[in-house]
Order: sequence, then C-alpha cells, then structure tokens
Amino acid sequence: MSRRPEVILKDGSAVIDGKPFPLASHEITEIIGFGANGVVFKANNKLLLRVETVKLWLPGDSNGRDKVKQGMLETQVRETA
Repeated sequence: MSRRPEVILKDGSAVIDGKPFPLASHEITEIIGFGANGVVFKANNKLLLRVETVKLWLPGDSNGRDKVKQGMLETQVRETA
C-alpha cells in the first residue's frame, strides 16, 4: 500500500509533497477527500464563474489499473447518472 501524500492549499493552488500544482482556470478552496487515484478538491472556475470539483490524479501505484481507461469510464458513469 502506498503512502498518502502531504497535500496543502496555498494561494489557491494545491501543494503536494512540496510541489505546487497551480491550475490557471481554477482557484482551489478546499480539500474534499482522497481516493484510490488521487485527491479531490472544491474549486472556483474563474472562467465559467461557478464552483466545481477537481480530481487531481497522483503518480504512484495504480495496482495494475489503466488510469486513463478508468477515468473515461468514471466520466461515462457520471454522464448517464
């Protein structure tokens, strides 16, 4: 089992294990939680002027899963719900 990374918020960006991950179109306001692939944030979309969730996939052990295929499947599931 891999360790959970240290995640903090600084100036509207995520800082993961000391490395900043700024998103030009979003201001991250809150850490919602951690999942198998990464971390989910609440963020303000500065272009569309709305609140959204943003999932940032983290490097690490994928347990043999193809993260791209899994992400596409998750998107399809959300679209049909």
